[in-house]
This record gives sequence, structure tokens and C-alpha cells, in this order.
Amino acid sequence: MLLLIVAGCQRSGERKIALRYHPPTGAVYHHTFELHGRVTAPPGLFGGRTGRSQETNMRMYSTQTVKGPVADGVELEIVADSASMTQPTVSADTLSRYLSEVRGLRNTIVFDDRSQVVRSALTSDPAPGLASQLAYTLQAASFSFPEQPLGRGDSWTIKAVLPFREFLANAVSGPDSAETTLTVREIRIHGGDTVVVLDVKTAYPTTPLRVLLAGLRASIKFSGDNGGYQEFSITRGTVIAAEVHNATTILVTVPTLSLRDDAVKADSRTTIRLVGMP
Repeated sequence: MLLLIVAGCQRSGERKIALRYHPPTGAVYHHTFELHGRVTAPPGLFGGRTGRSQETNMRMYSTQTVKGPVADGVELEIVADSASMTQPTVSADTLSRYLSEVRGLRNTIVFDDRSQVVRSALTSDPAPGLASQLAYTLQAASFSFPEQPLGRGDSWTIKAVLPFREFLANAVSGPDSAETTLTVREIRIHGGDTVVVLDVKTAYPTTPLRVLLAGLRASIKFSGDNGGYQEFSITRGTVIAAEVHNATTILVTVPTLSLRDDAVKADSRTTIRLVGMP
């Protein structure tokens, strides 16, 4: 299990703990992952004459198995057991093919004792673009822990890898990470379990991403609010619940077409829940 170290020092009577990742070998956890999103393009190059809106709803059930200690950390296997998806602008045949590749997808991940990803590898063989996207999704919603003990109100900042290159196959150059700040909202101890509740806030990089759109060089700049929370069980070593809301403005510039800062709006809500929690 996650090793809970109660620090000897306390501030204003608040307990401080150090988070270390040691989940119980053989533990099996079932999670549901849901994504509800909408992308809206105004009239123009991407939205046509009248504008365009596209909604995506996806639900995936996964099983996480703790294989146990290895030379460089702790090994997990996450399997996508089943998935469903609706997207009105995509044909039923295309969605069916996509979902058939999702089901059974396996991702093996090794974490060190601070929950940092040491290595990750898919053991299935879906389409190349889908492989990188699902590898990102099946990353177990992990955040690396700081070295120092934490108490309520304490924060730390990490570099969060952004899936630009997974979801934009023609990315040329630009930022591949953003800064995520995690703040301890509370530490709950109940029924032999210790749960840390974290507020999560991610800031997009200010440097634009360089891409190729239909063979034309373009730049994409992201801005907006990306935040939510996560409940992490120290005793079990897994996420109990998480929710992130994202309201993003995507500014696209294509110099050769004299297109500057064409704004696309993307709004989404992502949730993760541990199934069958007593």
C-alpha cells in the first residue's frame, strides 16, 4: 500500500504526511472513465459558413491489477474492459471499429515510490493513432508526489505531459507539458483507510504549438481554465474519484491563408470513479 509516514513536525495542529507509492501486490481495482465534451467552431475556415458544433460522449470500464515490485518500481496492468461512445458526426461503422480496438487494450505501467511513471507500454496492437491516445487515457490519472510531507493547504507544482502529439498527428514543434498545481484540501481517516483530497489546477503553456494543417504551416495557442479534484486512497494506492472541467479557447493561425486567431471553443468534463467501493 501507499506508505503513510506521519511527520514528527506539525503546524497549527495539522498532521503532515509524506506520500509514497507502495500499493498492495495482487490488488485489483475497477474504474469507470467518462468524457463529455463539445467543440464549437465559429463561422470561418473550421466552422464553415454557419459555424459547427460537435459533441462527444465516451464511457470506458477498466481493470487495474497491481503486479507487484520490479527492479525500478511497482508494475501495474490496466485493461480497457469495455467502452461506449456517441459522436453524431461520425458514422456508426467508424465508431464500431474504434470501440473494437479499445476493448481489451492493455497498458503496463511502472511507477516509482513517488508515483512517477518510469515506463509505460501497450501490450495490444491497435491502430497507431489510437494506441497513443489510449495509452494517455490509461495512465491511471497519476500525479507524482513531492518529497516533503504535506498538510492541509500545502501545494506543489509538477510538469503535466499534454497529449498534443497523441491527438494532433501533425504536430511539428512546441510545448509538450503544462504546469499542474495540486493543493491538499483535506486528509480523511475513516475505517482503516486514509484518503487525500487534492484540488487540481492546470495552466496551459504560453508558447504556441506548431503544426501542419492540410500541408500548411500553422500555429495553435491554448488558453482557458482546467481544474478539478482527485480523491486518492493511501491505503489502497488508487484513485477513488476524480473530476476535471476544461474550458479551452484554441486560437489557430495560418499565415499563408491570412487566418489569424480563429477561435475554437472546447468544453469538457472528465470523471473517474472506483467501482464497488465499500
